[in-house]
Amino acid sequence: MKYKNAQDILPDHLLRELQQYVSGETMYVPNRGKEKKSWGEASGARDFYQKRNAENHILSYEIRTRKGEMP
Repeated sequence: MKYKNAQDILPDHLLRELQQYVSGETMYVPNRGKEKKSWGEASGARDFYQKRNAENHILSYEIRTRKGEMP
């Protein structure tokens, strides 16, 4: 999330309107619903953990079958 100065982005009339509610504080503006990404999509964490978990599942299965724990 990047910090941007509202004065550099918003028209004066909108900035004055916002200042009636919040002034001199940091404010978070969420993405529109359609633009929202699911957890880990932007950072790649979702793919990383899915791949890691799949590899661990396969490894665990192989270890258990070698020990005779699974038919």
